[in-house]
Amino acid sequence: QNGLVDLWSLMDFLQPKLLGFQANFKRTFADPIDKGSSREASPWQVDLKEHLGRELRQLISPFLLRRTKVDVGLASPEEMILDPEAYANSRQLPPKTDMVVWLEPTE
Repeated sequence: QNGLVDLWSLMDFLQPKLLGFQANFKRTFADPIDKGSSREASPWQVDLKEHLGRELRQLISPFLLRRTKVDVGLASPEEMILDPEAYANSRQLPPKTDMVVWLEPTE
């Protein structure tokens, strides 16, 4: 399962200390976001979760690349705007190709 502490680990590898120390990140971001995501969350906790999510997204966005179907040529902007739901169901990414290569250990 991918949790926010996993995100902290990746970001700390890419840009050390961008998100602070792990314990502080957990206390400041991970725990409040998790609490705000539960069914028993109060409206205040949900608002805090959304606020912290926006802050966190703003901090890490320079390090992430998000590609859409339009970006890779699988859709035109017009198709996405006219009927995004129908388009999402009609065209998919090309099929995945796996290749297994067995190597014999050398002596």
